[in-house]
Amino acid sequence: MAMSVVTNTLDPIFDDIRPYRDEEIKPLLEKWAYCESLKTPMVEHLSRHDEDKAQFVQWFDRLKQVDHINAFQRILAELVEWIIETTSEGIEVTGLESLSTGHPHLYLSNHRDIVLDPTLVNYALAINEIETARVAIGDNLVSNPLVGDLMRANKSFLVKRSVEDRRDKLRELTKLSQYIRGSIKEGISVWLAQREGRAKDGLDRTESAVIKMLHLSGRAEKIDMAESLNQLSIVPTTLSYEWNPCDIVLAEQRIRSAEKNDIQDIVQGLVGFKGRIHVHFGEPIEAENVDQVVEQVDQQIDQHHWIFANQLVAYAHIECPHFNRDSRLQSILENANLKKMMEQYRISQADLALAEDSFDERLRDLSSDIQQGVFEYYANPVKQLINRASV
Repeated sequence: MAMSVVTNTLDPIFDDIRPYRDEEIKPLLEKWAYCESLKTPMVEHLSRHDEDKAQFVQWFDRLKQVDHINAFQRILAELVEWIIETTSEGIEVTGLESLSTGHPHLYLSNHRDIVLDPTLVNYALAINEIETARVAIGDNLVSNPLVGDLMRANKSFLVKRSVEDRRDKLRELTKLSQYIRGSIKEGISVWLAQREGRAKDGLDRTESAVIKMLHLSGRAEKIDMAESLNQLSIVPTTLSYEWNPCDIVLAEQRIRSAEKNDIQDIVQGLVGFKGRIHVHFGEPIEAENVDQVVEQVDQQIDQHHWIFANQLVAYAHIECPHFNRDSRLQSILENANLKKMMEQYRISQADLALAEDSFDERLRDLSSDIQQGVFEYYANPVKQLINRASV
């Protein structure tokens, strides 16, 4: 299939996937501000207390006065700060020194939460006065028009995953690739997940299909693969959540093929307790082919995944399934690899005991297979670090 070169992201070919523009924002947000049939359920879902409910009602009311994207993003930033303050123990950002000032990057990120991953990356950039990125989201998320419109009003563009015909799929992937490359050329950074769908087993692995998609636009411009990939300035970006509010849901989906409900998972991810959060921006990579990109991204994400006490406890549950609590905790202290991690990530014995208590409460009423699935989710990044260290 012949692929034509598209000169910029304002080309009408992108109208069905691009973010909304300033002139489109006011009528769109006015519509949702007055739409009680969608607003009320959202407020009810996201609000745990009366004061939360009042804040969300006020947030929707303020949408009526928004007339450009920057104003909307300022309101959204307040909401993100509220989420961090009320559902986490804070966010730490590292690796900013590796980012080139005034230079766009493709932030290729691991994928743990549907909405929060790109939101927190952009928040980390914004609070450090670095231009935020356009965000790639799956078209499955826009089945709810409110969610879809609010995300496209916040610099999100669509990845059409629902296309089945082979030719149509190639055409849409090429268009997506051209939009990403065009954004970078115009000085606008992009956030993209390293894989389709969240890492349900806790292992962050780059799908080669994602990297091949990125090169489709380079092929259209007759650029060789090495230059095509390096032009994008790919920065491996690692998000680490102490607790994933959807950990049990992900285990059920992986082990029992439980039905997915993206909207419920979005809400749970937003309002559920996340503990500490860590965002790390890696070194821009240089590679000559798809395999090298995959290896370098995976290596950096593994290396910079922040390890928390609950992950060491989960690892001990997997490795020592018949130990009692005291023996399990002692096994962590006697394991040279885990002891080193405790020192590196500032984990105390008291932290380990608290993590055991949290697992007891979190998993108490679950079947053994789902408990095992949750432990595996948290333990796998630890296993991966140990495996890489032994190579």
